[in-house]
Amino acid sequence: MKLGDYASRHLLAYSVGFGFLAGACAIGICWQVATALNLIVHGHATATSLLPGLGIAIAFATARAGFSALQARYSVQISAQAKSQLRTTFFPQSAPGIPFASSLSLWHRGIEALDPWYALYLPQKFLAGLVPLLILGFAFWADWLSGIVFLVTAPLLPVFLILIGMTARDKSKKQWKLLAQQGNLYLETLLGLRTLKLFGRSQHWKTTLLESAETLRHATLTVLRLAFLSAFVLEMVGTLGTAIVAVEIGLRLLRGGLEFREAFFVLLLAPEFYFPLRQLGLRTHAAMEGESVAQKLFQVPVSSDSQPANDPSLPMTPSSLLELDSASARYPGQSKDAFSAMSLKVNPTDCIAITGPSGCGKSSLMATLLGQLDLREGTLARRPNLRLLWIPQHPRVYHRSLRANLWNLPQVEPTLAGDHILFGALEKVGLDLFVRNLPLGLDTLAGEGGTRLSGGQIRRLALARAFIQPVDIVLLDEPDAHLDQASLDVLDLSIQALATTSACIFVTHRDASLALANQVIRMESPP
Repeated sequence: MKLGDYASRHLLAYSVGFGFLAGACAIGICWQVATALNLIVHGHATATSLLPGLGIAIAFATARAGFSALQARYSVQISAQAKSQLRTTFFPQSAPGIPFASSLSLWHRGIEALDPWYALYLPQKFLAGLVPLLILGFAFWADWLSGIVFLVTAPLLPVFLILIGMTARDKSKKQWKLLAQQGNLYLETLLGLRTLKLFGRSQHWKTTLLESAETLRHATLTVLRLAFLSAFVLEMVGTLGTAIVAVEIGLRLLRGGLEFREAFFVLLLAPEFYFPLRQLGLRTHAAMEGESVAQKLFQVPVSSDSQPANDPSLPMTPSSLLELDSASARYPGQSKDAFSAMSLKVNPTDCIAITGPSGCGKSSLMATLLGQLDLREGTLARRPNLRLLWIPQHPRVYHRSLRANLWNLPQVEPTLAGDHILFGALEKVGLDLFVRNLPLGLDTLAGEGGTRLSGGQIRRLALARAFIQPVDIVLLDEPDAHLDQASLDVLDLSIQALATTSACIFVTHRDASLALANQVIRMESPP
């Protein structure tokens, strides 16, 4: 997936189209002003001769303002629609290796940081090519030598932009990574504040927070310095290009080799020619944080309703959903593999149990299947458009209605799915009678973190999502941990029902759960 895939094509076409018309109006303004000034310089100006041209110039200016306003309006709509779709797709959900604070930062501040990318950079990327080409055509028509100057100096802006952008992009990625780490640190502080006070470690932790904030401050200032440098260089190159045009036009005008109207027209066009390119440079830098966010965002290929990014197509059995062959994985900075020589083949309706001692790599294997941990050796092949559902040991439940929690969306219209579909899913996990007996039924608020539900009910609520929306593989991390016998019996029945429609992979230490699987993988700690 790419950021551009979430942008509305027709809104983008409107934005670029109106921006192009605004650039065309600028050419009309320059021509009318040059014509009027030519009459004044040669002493042929009268009120009768000047007023029509000035009226046309004012009309062009008014049209340009209107087109610019429409272009800005559609750009904002592109951003709003794309961010809404991204929030729906990447709604915070726990996954192996991703702290909840990081996912929350991505979902809130991270997606907001994409606003400059969609509203400013994406339309300008097209306008920076179309508008200068249009102006270049008129420049060659008015004075071919000035057109050559435009043609030679124009590439200087992208060259300087690339040179500065290579460094700025790396710094921006580092700054965003530090920002996410700071968010995790603050959340851990809030959650463990009582423990810090009890053990008298609050002052020591205060120092840790200050050091982390200082590191983030230095990284942010570095990014800002590069932003100012980028703006200065782009302005300087644009100004030098305009100055070169002005000098060569002035010299030829003095020698009588160029008419005044054409000379002044080209001189007025020069700033308009470089303006879209300078804007692209500035907006590219503004969008760099968004690119850093996107890279992090698309590393989270799975949430409980989102589609995973497709893996490169690898040879695999036609009937298989997923195949892992002689795979080894290792976390960055570690010298020991999390697991090694692992092979796994998942067919539709397979029920696979993974068991083994603590530290043997069960969670790492799940993270690899989810795309969170890269392989060091071996191959991982997935069927194109494979739909995965990840249910962690402690699923996230939010202070929204049970209906919205079932869909795992911020809000859901009652007509999105009939109640019979939702109750059918709840029946398969043994929650239908509980919800029917609630005064508000599906509209009952679950409470922040599911405070109004028991641990077993939260886990079954998350499992019910697999029966609402079609999925190919469901991955569960120790679904039977810390449950009473009644909840375990219901959970076993739910997994059996799930295995009739989807493949199911779950981690467990319980013999009764192992009996549900048609394939058991026993992992050993890597040497």
